[in-house]
Amino acid sequence: MRCLLFCTSCINNNIEGHTAFRYKKWVDYYARLMDQLKVENILLINDGSDALQYMKEFSVTRIPADEPDLFPNALSDVNFFYFKDRLGRPSTMDYPGWWRSFTFISHIAHKYDFDKIIHIESDFFVSGQRLKDYISNLQEGWISLYSHGYNFPESAIQVICKDQLSKFREVEQIVRSVNFNLKNKAAEFILPFTDIRKDFIGDRFGELSVLISWSRLQKSVKDFDYFGQLPTDVKLLSPDQLQRLVNTLSKVDLNNGEACFTEVTDFLSANNLFIIAGDN
Repeated sequence: MRCLLFCTSCINNNIEGHTAFRYKKWVDYYARLMDQLKVENILLINDGSDALQYMKEFSVTRIPADEPDLFPNALSDVNFFYFKDRLGRPSTMDYPGWWRSFTFISHIAHKYDFDKIIHIESDFFVSGQRLKDYISNLQEGWISLYSHGYNFPESAIQVICKDQLSKFREVEQIVRSVNFNLKNKAAEFILPFTDIRKDFIGDRFGELSVLISWSRLQKSVKDFDYFGQLPTDVKLLSPDQLQRLVNTLSKVDLNNGEACFTEVTDFLSANNLFIIAGDN
């Protein structure tokens, strides 16, 4: 079974949280997991060609997504497809740039004869062996994880297997027919998942509200399988570090957002978890 891993991207060193280093951190992390996840190729699909000026630190094959005649006969280990124009994200619930990049992979899967697509957003990291094994062995369905913090499917981590690739093409045709403008329609409630796995432990731990909710649960996260929305300037937390952070928050006034934010910042600083000057 031929498998690819991809993320959508919007690289711009002038936009906080979307510097090239964010995506390099993601590529470096998953390049080490290619064998475990049984992945042949890694792809970034970028919204706009202006990102090329920020790609000096990347060792990737650059491919214009708008020019299929220029697609290589075979993909490199790490590939960077980019659209000429940027569609962007006009608002929280309006993100045509993401829809175009996400559904573009259906064409790549068809052209290069992939049987399986793994989608993991650039600020999400699969950490637990149990989830790695599940993803690598999955052979059917369109699977997503679940955000317990928000009580909806976690579309940031999906696996689309061969039996669902035709359905994926249908989704691409639908969003293309409206020029990728699905305003006020969240992907989590549109994509036709065949299964939403609530048994894997993880969440959007980069968000203070989610950390606070986990603190209130007083639930152990030592065996967590993934975590997401980690800020670019924060190193990957170990299960022990994340557990200690949650424990720290449980001791402060959780209704005081400013106090909680200060506790998080102090914890990260005290444990040397901030990335300085692009250091891994």
